[in-house]
Amino acid sequence: MKAWNVAVALGVAAALGCGATATKVVTHEKFDPAAARYIVDEGPHTISGQSFLRQVNGEIRTCAGYQVSLTPVTTYAAERMRIIYGSDSSGYRDLGFLKRQEPATTDLDYMRYARATLCDAAGNFEFTKVADGSYYVITAVVWGTGQPYTPPQGGYMLRRVTAGPSSTKLIITRQ
Repeated sequence: MKAWNVAVALGVAAALGCGATATKVVTHEKFDPAAARYIVDEGPHTISGQSFLRQVNGEIRTCAGYQVSLTPVTTYAAERMRIIYGSDSSGYRDLGFLKRQEPATTDLDYMRYARATLCDAAGNFEFTKVADGSYYVITAVVWGTGQPYTPPQGGYMLRRVTAGPSSTKLIITRQ
């Protein structure tokens, strides 16, 4: 896992919010590295899936080329997901959301306890050798409109999954 990949993704998300002041929401939970430790353990599971959005006109946009993160569920992570997505089980936020509201701080240790991969050209992703535990899968589906001075469209999607004995999860994340 490359921690800088996760940091870059959050930096891009923050950059998309430039020019607007977000409401900073204070987190009350503290990050506990011991609670997230299982992310670095190798396990027998695979978490794979596809991430896409269907536009109003019916056209499908996928996460092709964008990062997908796998983050262990902890009390700190759950609070962050409730702030960002309004839920700690699943959700969607358009690109403009971080312009309006975001957690006031991010514990840097939290950023280190995640795995990242990229969606392939068809919008598929896969995490292998995943240990038992509960995780957040976070994907981005973003596209340009082709119009000058028009911001990108799309957003971020969240799904909570559990890897357990002999399990393979297929996550189809769409909005």
